[in-house]
Amino acid sequence: ARYRQLWLAACWLFLITLIPTPAVGSGAKDELRALQVRGKVLAAGKPAPGDWKKLGSAYARLAKAYPRDVAIRDAYGEFLCEMDDRAGALREWLAAEKLDPKNVAVLNHLAGIYLATGDVRQSFGHYLRASEVEPADPIAHFNVANVACVFRHEIGKTEIEALGLALHHFAQAHRLAPQNAEFTRA
Repeated sequence: ARYRQLWLAACWLFLITLIPTPAVGSGAKDELRALQVRGKVLAAGKPAPGDWKKLGSAYARLAKAYPRDVAIRDAYGEFLCEMDDRAGALREWLAAEKLDPKNVAVLNHLAGIYLATGDVRQSFGHYLRASEVEPADPIAHFNVANVACVFRHEIGKTEIEALGLALHHFAQAHRLAPQNAEFTRA
């Protein structure tokens, strides 16, 4: 009798781990697309005073209904960032990163928000991770190179190391997209 409760608790925890969280079905994907289209329509037109707030509430409801979906968290973070809610965007993107630490879009969003808030080392680290996850993406290399070059004194490397890293990633970006004039110029 003494260990029966412990055994029941262990069984209960095991069963809870087997119960799947809601996966994103076509309905949730359609709802996400509809919210994104609604946001574009609002941005293009003259929205009523509460339209942005309603859209934000719809994103929040969707994120709450599907807390383990990276695409929804990422889209909600983008919306919050566009609404100048950096703390909310950071929260959503960090949650998405925990779910999928190799998602390049999320890593780039995190790098961008960290750079916008002045945390250059975090930004550099996320851009570097994005370039490692997607080595065939010239933009990922270009982003690393730009941060390493422009903020060479803040990334925690010597100036020679930072410039060497920048040149390496500029060359990678150019090699992957030789027709891009910006990469060639860099």
